[in-house]
Amino acid sequence: AHDACEASMLAIVARFASERRLASVAAEARRDDQWPPPPPTGDSSSQRGSSSSSSTRASHHQWTLDEVDALMEDVATVLQRLETWDRFARHAAHAIVKDPACFGPGVTRLAEASAEMGGWYAIIETRLLAAGLRAARDLDSTAKVAAEFRDAWDRREALGSYNKTSSKKKLRSEAEDDDTFEAILADAPVSTAADDAFYAARRCAARAAACGHAGAAAQVLAETNNLLVSVVLNDLSNRAQGAVAKAAPRSTDSFFAALGGAAAETVLSVDVAAEKLAATLKAQLASTTGVLKEKLGRDPAAAAAPVPVGDDDGAQHNNPFQSLVEAQVALNTLGRAATTLVPTLREAVDDEIRTSYASSDRRVAALRAQADDLAARGAVVDKFGRGLGAAREAYAAALTVKPLGAVLSAHLDETSRTTIPASAQPAASVDLADFDGFGGAAIGHQDLMSGDPNSAAGFASTYASPRYAVTDEEFGDRRHDELRAGVAKAADALLPRALGGLDEANAASVLATTATGLADVLEARLHPKVTDLGALVLDADLRALRHVLTKHAAATTSPASASAAVKAGFARLHALAAVLNQASDLDDASFILSKRHPPLSTQDLHDALRLKGFDFAAAAA
Repeated sequence: AHDACEASMLAIVARFASERRLASVAAEARRDDQWPPPPPTGDSSSQRGSSSSSSTRASHHQWTLDEVDALMEDVATVLQRLETWDRFARHAAHAIVKDPACFGPGVTRLAEASAEMGGWYAIIETRLLAAGLRAARDLDSTAKVAAEFRDAWDRREALGSYNKTSSKKKLRSEAEDDDTFEAILADAPVSTAADDAFYAARRCAARAAACGHAGAAAQVLAETNNLLVSVVLNDLSNRAQGAVAKAAPRSTDSFFAALGGAAAETVLSVDVAAEKLAATLKAQLASTTGVLKEKLGRDPAAAAAPVPVGDDDGAQHNNPFQSLVEAQVALNTLGRAATTLVPTLREAVDDEIRTSYASSDRRVAALRAQADDLAARGAVVDKFGRGLGAAREAYAAALTVKPLGAVLSAHLDETSRTTIPASAQPAASVDLADFDGFGGAAIGHQDLMSGDPNSAAGFASTYASPRYAVTDEEFGDRRHDELRAGVAKAADALLPRALGGLDEANAASVLATTATGLADVLEARLHPKVTDLGALVLDADLRALRHVLTKHAAATTSPASASAAVKAGFARLHALAAVLNQASDLDDASFILSKRHPPLSTQDLHDALRLKGFDFAAAAA
């Protein structure tokens, strides 16, 4: 009876494979990495051809994605039926013949036919997935979504205040319905690129897991994981990084224009102070305008002029806010892929494996190994997480840390240049633009507090950073107020739009990176010594910066997490300020940090005490 049933099923399988031309289609897909090719101009890939159910196809048939998808549905159904028959036959052999070994794997002709069809299926399915990912990339809607969000933002600003409460009241009274710009601004803008790509991945991977053929399923799942990283993550990361690179110079121009004139009072007052320096020092130290120009790659004076709009690109693509929102859309899209879509795909695959295979099936282990790459600590999740982290760092570094850090540096440098002794001579040619103050290659945590005063870095920190070595009590309040007002003005001009289009997690990450970058600017100016009054000034500066960023964190969609991110970004400098203000020896410093998670190393504690003039050699004696 089994042989007769198997012979009938073999005939059906052979006829199905012949009518669908599976062997030739699989061979064609194997030869061409770009199969199926994009439809000709004017042809719609969304129209399913009637030939998908035809008994024959011409060899020159132009396949569409929907036709290939329909074919894969049919092949997966046949593989499911073969798997169902195999399980039934094995159960019958165990219950009736009492010899399940007679149906060992690969013994029957039907099993061989199933394996051959599974191989064809895996080849075509993976090519279909690759084509679907290419189509998702080509249908990206970043520019359109950004334009809608930018227009909605501009209309809201035209109605009045940036304050969310008052704006919503005005919007409710002025908007015709909830589908207008109020609804657009309610959610962080996201393009279709990630959702479309993961739809294609989920459809192919879940279908493969449900087909019942473990070998084909494992091959498709492995290729799905590979394509998610090599195609989807690569495209989303490149789009985010490219959007940030495009937005950075335009947003910098807009930022300086918002400050007013040539970066307003900050640059002008520092230039006046710089004129008072001796000729030798002036030749060695660039003016603050020069520092800003070097750090930001733009001329502050030229930034006050309107941004030119070219006829070739159109006003939309030359609008600086359009470029900024496109960067936000790209970052949000990458964040959605990494934090939402990858786990959702894993759940879908797990559900199909759980439904299609018994828990005792030995083949489940291989499938689980592929699905585990989509788990919380899997390879795919890890790579998406690192790509998202890099994009967030790039966004914050270019669009918030760099301009705000430059303004903060300008105020700190203004203090320095009015107090540098005219007779001071650097040991080497020094350009303040070489010292970025943002934790970069020029100055980092490793050499902030241990530089050679005769070196270029030592000269910059010795003569360009007397703020925290001050002994004049009249210095404190005036300088502190100027710094806080200047940074607050810059933050008010920059952060509302820089954070306005970001989702909750991205906004918190950008604020944390911004806080860390500004903390690095202050830490870079602690060498060679910190007086008791200077430690108080440092603490006041730190609290001022934290207040400025916390104010804007409160305006995000998740004030609690954003404020916590700001606190975390300043954690290192906060611990350092506590040591400088309260510790007189190593025991005091260790005790101060024992009550919290210490972001400082033992070497950091030693360096901090040396800034206060603690003599370790004398203490040891």
